[in-house]
Amino acid sequence: MLKVKDLHLCDYAFIAEGGKLGLIGIFDRVGVAAVPAVINPFHVVAVFGSDTEYTTEIELTILDPEDKALFNVKGLLKLQAGKSHNFLAGIAGFKIEKPGTYTVRFMEKGNELARMEFPVLIVDQNAPRPR
Repeated sequence: MLKVKDLHLCDYAFIAEGGKLGLIGIFDRVGVAAVPAVINPFHVVAVFGSDTEYTTEIELTILDPEDKALFNVKGLLKLQAGKSHNFLAGIAGFKIEKPGTYTVRFMEKGNELARMEFPVLIVDQNAPRPR
């Protein structure tokens, strides 16, 4: 059975020497000065696992607050029994039309494997930041 062990949003992700997963700038919300806005490039990172050898097609979708798909990609996933598989999707030019709760969703054969919600907030860029 396919499982999602971890799911993250981050500024940058890579596979280092020896197969180690590297994540830089993990975040759980996005702040913009105004909408519409194109946000900085980012990565969606998922770690999949299975107790058995497993091959399947997965689908990654990012939905806006009204469940409209803004980003969608499908890919073949091949897992070895008992081993983790890192999935990294780099996204650039992602346009935010409105504030609200956005959703990252992984699907397999029409079934939801995992989801992560993240708020997009309008923030005052001139406000003092906590230290």
